[in-house]
Amino acid sequence: MRNYMYKFIGYVLIISLFVIVPIINTYGFFQIEGASHPASKGEVDSMVDTIMGKQELELQKSVEDQAIGDIVALRQFIIDSLQMNFDDKLQEIIDSVRTFYENKIEDEKALKEAVIDSLTKAFQESDSIKVMYSEHVEALLDSIMNLNTELRSTSKVLVSEYDTNLEEKHFDYSKMLKMEESKAKKSIWKLRESGEDIYPFQIKELKKYLETFFPEARCDSIQDFLTQLYIRKEDWSSAEFSILKFLYFYPNSLLYEEVKNIRSGIFRTEKSYRKDSDYLMSLVGTIPAYPNVDVRYFKFVELLREFPNPMVRKYFIGEAKRFLQIYPFSPQASQVNLWVGEALLKKEQPQRAFIYYKRLMTFCPESDEMRIALYRIGIIQEEIFAEYKYAIESFYSLIEKFPEDTLALSAHYHIAKIADLYLKNWEKAVKEYQIFADSCSESEKSISALMRKATILASEMNLVEAAVTTYKSIDERYPDTPGAYKSIISSGDLYSGHKQYEAAIAQYRSLFEKYPESDQALEGLDKIVKIYSEKIKDVDKTIETLNLIIANFPDTKSEAKAIKQLKKLEKKK
Repeated sequence: MRNYMYKFIGYVLIISLFVIVPIINTYGFFQIEGASHPASKGEVDSMVDTIMGKQELELQKSVEDQAIGDIVALRQFIIDSLQMNFDDKLQEIIDSVRTFYENKIEDEKALKEAVIDSLTKAFQESDSIKVMYSEHVEALLDSIMNLNTELRSTSKVLVSEYDTNLEEKHFDYSKMLKMEESKAKKSIWKLRESGEDIYPFQIKELKKYLETFFPEARCDSIQDFLTQLYIRKEDWSSAEFSILKFLYFYPNSLLYEEVKNIRSGIFRTEKSYRKDSDYLMSLVGTIPAYPNVDVRYFKFVELLREFPNPMVRKYFIGEAKRFLQIYPFSPQASQVNLWVGEALLKKEQPQRAFIYYKRLMTFCPESDEMRIALYRIGIIQEEIFAEYKYAIESFYSLIEKFPEDTLALSAHYHIAKIADLYLKNWEKAVKEYQIFADSCSESEKSISALMRKATILASEMNLVEAAVTTYKSIDERYPDTPGAYKSIISSGDLYSGHKQYEAAIAQYRSLFEKYPESDQALEGLDKIVKIYSEKIKDVDKTIETLNLIIANFPDTKSEAKAIKQLKKLEKKK
């Protein structure tokens, strides 16, 4: 009974959220930017006189100060406010529930319905308020759930997530770094020598700030410092990368318009950008201001992946790895992880790709990209590492988790191929080839899978009739196709190889009768002639078949050959 009471109280608190905003707006308990407004002086005086009293007002102001920026305190304050304002209603409903228990209502569903009825009745006076302030309620809840994101986007961080004193020192140091230039050295001949190249050092040191404080503090300024250094050094591909990164990452920065309108001007003026100038200026003018930093980062990584300039595209893997380091559980993390694996494969770094696919499986086991990672791992194990047993395990894992996926169907083919070519496990190979052929009847590989199955049945397992049955299934599934022609010829060859000549002749003749226009029809008749003349020694049947060739395939080499052979046989006869 106690558990049901706790459940019920939870229902009360949830539904009561629909009436909290009117109380908040009426009495000015607390304030969240964009969600509520402070109460007027007259309303506050009314609250003091009629509800709380001066001590309660002071207490609320104290709680309000503590609650700003603190979601936990904010939620607790809501609960305390409800407790003070709805004790009578709550007790009334609890008494109602207790009455039901005294009447021995044991059906939980009936209890819940009764509670809902009680709540509806108890709060029916609040329905009009709920409708009136529904938009405010929604705004309040959104503010609570997305408080940190909203505060960051407006650059109003109420609770510092970094050491501000340390950040101040880093920023001052970064400003000094930006202004520093290479200094000439005095030589022993009192001539000035060129100074050391401090540019790489400056870049490395400035990036340390971003590594430490991103996305907070003054990272926008540091990114702009980097851009200015790149431009000063005429490192145009790095400048291009840095400008685009700023525009994606910092749409709310005070420097945004300066970077967009002034820094990006180099895309028009510098010769290095002449080829891509129109593309870059169009991109600069259309970059959306995504609300969340992780989405901005993802979109930037997505841009780099297929970026036209290879000197900018080279930054893709590094930025993708950085994204995964900062946002390992982002909804986009699995996609980025997959991209990294594919990029590493293209760079012929299969083991690193393998590791990143494993990383995807570890961090994002429920993602849609999981199936692709499993498939890629199996392919790498099969084709690169030659770890055939592990490859089969990976493919079976894919089949188990995603049985209807097209990659799972393809996995059957890879298992069959491994069992066939490397493990010599004929039973597994035959089984998997058949599964693949049945599941992927539209695939071109389906015919080759069945052909290979038939070959294994005949040559490795000595199951001639089973092999012929498989060949016939190809003709049945794919009639009047090159695969069908080849399967009929192969079944005839199989019979002939086992000295079952009449059966072989029947297969060859069926090809001519079913598909007389096919190239293999003439091949089948030639094979019949050879069996009659060399194996069976039946002159009449040989002549009969030669006449068939002459009548149906005029002006061919086979016709000329048949005429010549026919003359010899008639002389002997």
